[in-house]
Amino acid sequence: MLLATLLTGCASTAGTPVPTQRVSAEEWRYVVGPLIGYPLTVPLQTERELNSVSAGLADSTAWPEVAERANALLEGDPGLHPATVLLAQVAFLDKDWPTVIELLSPVAAELPGYDAALLVLGRAAEKTGDLPLAYESFRASSERVNLASARAIQLRERAVEIVYNRVGDALGRGRLEDAERSLARLEEWAPDDVMTLRAGLGVAVAAGDLERELQVVSSLSALDPSDRELSERRAELELEVGEPTTGLRVLQELTTQYPEDTELAEKLAEAKFVWRLVMLPRKAKELVKLAELGRGDFAAVLYWLFPEVRYSRSSSGLIVNDIFDHPHREEIVRVVNLGLMTVDRALHRFEPERPVTRSEALTSFLALLDRGTPPPACLGAYDPELGASMDALCKIGARCALIDDVDECLPGGPLSGTAAADMSRKTLEQLGVE
Repeated sequence: MLLATLLTGCASTAGTPVPTQRVSAEEWRYVVGPLIGYPLTVPLQTERELNSVSAGLADSTAWPEVAERANALLEGDPGLHPATVLLAQVAFLDKDWPTVIELLSPVAAELPGYDAALLVLGRAAEKTGDLPLAYESFRASSERVNLASARAIQLRERAVEIVYNRVGDALGRGRLEDAERSLARLEEWAPDDVMTLRAGLGVAVAAGDLERELQVVSSLSALDPSDRELSERRAELELEVGEPTTGLRVLQELTTQYPEDTELAEKLAEAKFVWRLVMLPRKAKELVKLAELGRGDFAAVLYWLFPEVRYSRSSSGLIVNDIFDHPHREEIVRVVNLGLMTVDRALHRFEPERPVTRSEALTSFLALLDRGTPPPACLGAYDPELGASMDALCKIGARCALIDDVDECLPGGPLSGTAAADMSRKTLEQLGVE
């Protein structure tokens, strides 16, 4: 009812203005009554005054008077937005586009549905070449004003492209906050547009936000399932921060498509191992995150990552007297009784808290390989019971692909959870366990 009254009031006061020689009929279309779309209540006397002042816009010689009367209204009520719109309309008709933008940008931000302000703001922004601001203004009014709707449709593609480029420029300059602000506009305007998704991917990568990156990559991959790079990245992210089962499935589909790709086959093998890790109890998963493993921790890694260790039974009954209260007591006993780790037989001590060395780990993994049926050929004549020098351990470990190179062996060095998991994966591959 209020809107109808405002529309009627505007029409009866301003009618159809006769453009002056200084203003084209095209530009007059953007100048409407200052109360059109205004959501706040205005006293009747003020409404009449606003409409009376607005009528003077039709005559360019009256523009100074319109501005003077609008300023007088603002002196009486600084929050009277329609008076500000009148000032902006005078500037608009006088082709002072920067002043229009300066006056109406805060008004549009405060009252996003205020059509009288949005129309001149959008057109002024368009005149200055700020198409994103123009599109944003027309878009905000498009559901109510046909002119705004038409301009929004015409400007949308170019506005999205400009803001997309702003995201890239901000990221190139290392200005993540600026990129985030531009991305927010894209996500509001065109959430499912490829440009928006690509911009979102760039921001997620720059921010190191893997979960956000996964969300965007999944959306992009759904739009273009044939994009192999996206599918591979999605699989990696699913395995790391999403649903490992999904990541495994994606990689399996890719290896079916590209059966000759050995690198892809390697990624699938790694994915299967990651899936194995994910399915472990939390206490086991935490082990692979440790920067340095104790001997007790390493025994638990062997227990949980190798089904043969976890489910086998040993007739040996070695006594170990320093693990009774250790949280990995059961795992240590199993590993020791299978002969995969040593105990001081004189003192019956395992030393669970002592850091495990890489040579000790290699000895355990080679012992597991020796239990294969048959043992892999890479072991040669190695006999775990007789042991080997550190140099020999490194050479056999490299030959069996448990380590990349002899020079990287570092046999006396400590072992991280990540390194233990990687060597476990390679040992399982040699044993043919998936």
